[in-house]
Amino acid sequence: MGSIEGEGGERMFYCTNCGEAQDDGMTFCRFCGEKQPGLQLINRLRSEARRLRQSGEESTTAATNIQQETMSTLARLEKMRQEVDEAAQHRSGR
Repeated sequence: MGSIEGEGGERMFYCTNCGEAQDDGMTFCRFCGEKQPGLQLINRLRSEARRLRQSGEESTTAATNIQQETMSTLARLEKMRQEVDEAAQHRSGR
């Protein structure tokens, strides 16, 4: 079951049986009639989803930082390689 913020800010979730969007507080799905979980469980799931999104954002930030460090290291290595090539060419008299 997922949850979404509906238009106008009303809270909604998806039916556990048919997947159709439901308004908060619905006891039964208005499309298939399946009994829906209570608001307490829905709110716990929303809290867990927020926590997972936040930890995912932190992981993405850490990965971006590592990628930037890697690119910086590669740029420094390329510059050093060019300097070594220039020094070798200079020594060989070119």
